[in-house]
Amino acid sequence: MRTTVDLDGDVEKFLREKALRTNRPLNRVLNETLRSAIAVAAPAGVLKPFVMKARPMSLRERHTPLESSKLSDDLEAAAFLDSTRRLKAREK
Repeated sequence: MRTTVDLDGDVEKFLREKALRTNRPLNRVLNETLRSAIAVAAPAGVLKPFVMKARPMSLRERHTPLESSKLSDDLEAAAFLDSTRRLKAREK
C-alpha cells in the first residue's frame, strides 16, 4: 500500500542513516522499525480484553435518573438553540 507519512526530522534522519548503514531501501527499514515497535507494544495474544466494571450511580435521594435525562435534554436543546442563533447571525 502506498501512503504519505509526515515524519519528524529526527525520525527521518534515523531511518535514512539506518538504511544507508544496512544498505536497504528506506521503506523496508521503516516497515521493519514499525513492526518491531508494534511487537513490543502489543505482543500477539498478550492483550487482555477491555472490561468495564459497573458501579452504582450513587445518586442523592432527591436526584433520579429521570432528572439526569431531563438535564441532558435541556443542555442539548440549549446548545442547539445557541448554534442556531450563531448561524442566523452569520447570515445577516
